Amino acid sequence: MRFQNMTRPHEETQETHALLRILALGNRQIEEGRVRPFEEVIKGIRERRVKGGRFGAKTYI
Repeated sequence: MRFQNMTRPHEETQETHALLRILALGNRQIEEGRVRPFEEVIKGIRERRVKGGRFGAKTYI
C-alpha cells in the first residue's frame, strides 16, 4: 500500500473532528445567546464598507 493511500483516512478523520468542533462551538454560542440576526450582521458589514472599510478606501455595495 502506498504511503499516500495510508494517510488519507487519517486526514479525513482529522477533518471530521475539526468540523465536529466547529459545530460544537456554534451550538455553545447559540446556547449562550452569543448570536446576532443575519440581517443585522450584513447591515453592519455594509455600513463599515461604505464608511471606508479596514484600509480607508471607500467601497460601495
